[in-house]
Amino acid sequence: MKKKHLSLKHVVIIGIILLSTVNLNAQLTTGTYTIGGTSPDYATVVAAVSELNTNGIAGDGPVVFTIADGTYDGQFAINAITNASSVNTITFSSASEDSTKVTIMYATSGSSNNYVLQLNGCDYVTFKQVRIYNYATTSYNRVVELNGTSTNNQFLNCEIIGYSGATASSNQALIYAYGDVIDNLTVENCFIQSGGYGFYLEGIGTVSSNLKVKGNSIASKNGMYLKNQNRCQIESNTINATYTYGIELRECHYNILISKNTIKVESTVGANGIYLNACDGNIVDKGLISNNSIVDIGSTGYSNYGVYLTGSDYQRIYHNSVHLISSNLSGSSMYVTGGSNVEILNNNLVNSTLSYALYAATADIVSSSNYNNLYSGGNFLAYWGQNSHDLSELQAIGKDVNSTAYYPSFVSNTDLRPLTNWINGTATNTIIGLVADDLNGTARNAGTPDVGAFEFTPGNLNSYSGTLTIGASGDFNSFAEAVDSLKKLGVTGPVTILVDDGTYPEQIIIPEIPGASATNRITFQSVSSDSTKVTLAANSTSTSDNYVVYFAGADYITFSKLKLANSSTGTYGRVINLVGHSHDVTFENNIFIGAGSEYSNNDRTVIYSGGQQADNLTIQQNVFTNGSRHVVIAGIDASPDIPVEGLTVSNNIFNKADYNVAVDYGKNLNISQNQINDFLSGAIYLYYCENPFVIEKNKIKSTSSDDQSIRIENCIGAEGAKIANNFITISYSSSYSLLGIWLNN
Repeated sequence: MKKKHLSLKHVVIIGIILLSTVNLNAQLTTGTYTIGGTSPDYATVVAAVSELNTNGIAGDGPVVFTIADGTYDGQFAINAITNASSVNTITFSSASEDSTKVTIMYATSGSSNNYVLQLNGCDYVTFKQVRIYNYATTSYNRVVELNGTSTNNQFLNCEIIGYSGATASSNQALIYAYGDVIDNLTVENCFIQSGGYGFYLEGIGTVSSNLKVKGNSIASKNGMYLKNQNRCQIESNTINATYTYGIELRECHYNILISKNTIKVESTVGANGIYLNACDGNIVDKGLISNNSIVDIGSTGYSNYGVYLTGSDYQRIYHNSVHLISSNLSGSSMYVTGGSNVEILNNNLVNSTLSYALYAATADIVSSSNYNNLYSGGNFLAYWGQNSHDLSELQAIGKDVNSTAYYPSFVSNTDLRPLTNWINGTATNTIIGLVADDLNGTARNAGTPDVGAFEFTPGNLNSYSGTLTIGASGDFNSFAEAVDSLKKLGVTGPVTILVDDGTYPEQIIIPEIPGASATNRITFQSVSSDSTKVTLAANSTSTSDNYVVYFAGADYITFSKLKLANSSTGTYGRVINLVGHSHDVTFENNIFIGAGSEYSNNDRTVIYSGGQQADNLTIQQNVFTNGSRHVVIAGIDASPDIPVEGLTVSNNIFNKADYNVAVDYGKNLNISQNQINDFLSGAIYLYYCENPFVIEKNKIKSTSSDDQSIRIENCIGAEGAKIANNFITISYSSSYSLLGIWLNN
């Protein structure tokens, strides 16, 4: 049989076919490939990734895909790429170097493929200057998912955006991994927005290392949740969360770094700025939490915490600034429970609410706490196995012996640069090798660094002493201006502030003033010594503004020869509200005008302190008119009770009210020589007060009540009580028994 021979034409055609087949299956050699635009190598990102997954790279150098401006709709996963390495890297980047001009997007629809981009066991892949967006509006909105063992991957200068209506669900996390090794993941200088979590990276039975999250802007329900991510670095990020956590770490060990982050958790529930649970270092590989600014955490009525450590060992907490403005009584700027060898140095821990600046559950958790500034507007500055009202009590048990306790007068509630000189240069320089600069990169003063996250220079170094004036031509135009200056500059001697005649429509909040003491008392007084000529007045409309003057832990303050009035016609109408450990406050020779008429409601009490420790409060030679109740003072109903001590109410004129003077949980009381003209429920009422107390020489008259003029209930003690020389007249027609003095239990 004769064999057939191929013609030259047939040979050429077969050669072309074979050559084409080889090109279709060739590995990508080093160089730059284009996606989109005019005459690209690949029309879409999905097409480029498909070939990359199929053929891999040649391994002769980096491979770069530049993406033309435009929108690329499609979902894709990058699998393990043949020959990828630290030298043979793979990069997807915007051709215009602008993340706003390249959008990779997809709308997920369910749990099975809940991602736009999945790194599925790939290594050494970088996305740079692109936007990755999940535009689904369902409950599955993840953007980036890391699956399998995916290491040494990067996202640089990208935008990673999810659903603006996301809830706090890991199904809506913007960057997600669960149960996989993701060593050496870097996310840097990215804009990460609109998710249930910015990061949700959880190792279950696996541990990853060397996560780096730096320079990002993160805005999501929760900032980041990390579990089993050892040696992680979280640095220079701005985190705005709206649910419960800014940064949450669980079982993340060894040399963790959380530094130079600005964290805000503006939530309607309880929240934490930084939370560590069972995160351990050791004597060599200690963790460092430094130079963080933590503000506006959580909501009123909930337990909120700036930094919370539980069961965590060998953590160093240095140079952080925390300002709580919302919390219940259980919250704290710094809270430590369980664990050991925790160091707390050079922090500015400020709590403007009624809870703690520093809370250490037991004495053995914290190995060192010193050179901090601690401030609380509440009854207790700190808890260290026991409550401490102030710094002197804390130092008496050997804690924070070189710390300060001053209100720092921040630039604002969210800008935590201090304005007061009283904490300038008060930090120790022994840790400057670890914290050489501040949150903004400003070098720390090598000799006398500042506490907190910021080095600062106060504008005025001169504290007050002597006489000042409020008025059109005075030192201050208003009460608020005077208080603002006092809290920044403090006092170095007694200060009298004379107030020009006139009406001042203001509400003022007075925190603890630096330098105020029994010697250096601050007095606000009418310049004419006539209480009818100076009126400080306000109109309260809600619980949040229910005061004319609000004492937020202020001490050694006197108001004298003034008229103080609340002109409200509604439910709220307090004149004075004392909260926290506001002690040694005096009101003398004033006219108090409450809101409305008498009825049983504390919201319109003229002078009110409920569940606080307003010790050594003096109320003398004043006139009280209107208001539901005139003076209501209550200590702390606890186990055991904590009484308010040293109350003096003397030589006042009380006109008609529901109660004129009511004290709960008090001790060492003196209520004497008052003229009480009328009441509904009681002139003087003591409840669960401790002896000794004195009620004497009061003149009490009632034409409106069949209740007791003097009522003493559940008041006991080892020392005696004195009720003497009171003149009581009751001229009220009633079918009930009329009682002048009533003692019960």
